[in-house]
Amino acid sequence: MEFLADKHPLVIHFPIAFLTFYVVLEIISQIFKRDFLIKITHLSLLIGVIGGIASVLTGNMEFQLLNQNNLLTQTLVSEISEHEFYATLTMWYFFILLISKTYIFLKKKNQSKFNFLFVIFAVIGFYLIYNTSKIGGGLVYKFGVGTNLLN
Repeated sequence: MEFLADKHPLVIHFPIAFLTFYVVLEIISQIFKRDFLIKITHLSLLIGVIGGIASVLTGNMEFQLLNQNNLLTQTLVSEISEHEFYATLTMWYFFILLISKTYIFLKKKNQSKFNFLFVIFAVIGFYLIYNTSKIGGGLVYKFGVGTNLLN
C-alpha cells in the first residue's frame, strides 16, 4: 500500500493532462466537426477518467498513510478533506460525462444536437480540475504533503 500511496504525485498529472486535453479537443471538435477529432476527444476522456480513478485511489492511500504515521493536524485534515471532496466530485463528473458521451456515440443519436452541451460540460469540468489542482498544490507547497518535509 505504501508503494502506491507514494505514487500519487506522479499519477495525478496524467489525468490532469488528458482531461485538460479533452476539454480543448471538445471545443476544437465543435468548431471543425471532424469525425477523427470526435474519436480522439472520446479517447482522451476515457484515458483521463481511468487516470482519475487511479489518482483518487492513490490519494486516498496517501491520506491513510499520513494518518497511520500521525502526521496530520486538524488544519491539514480539513485541507485534505476539501481536496478529496473536489477530486472525487471531478472524477465522478467526468465519469458520468464519459458514460453519456459513449451512450450517445453508440446509439448514434443526433450527436450534433448534443455537441454544444458537451462543450459546456467540458468547461465546467475544467473548472473542477482547476479547483482540485489548486487545493492539491496548496497541500504540497503550504504543508509539504507528498514531500519529505512532512516526515
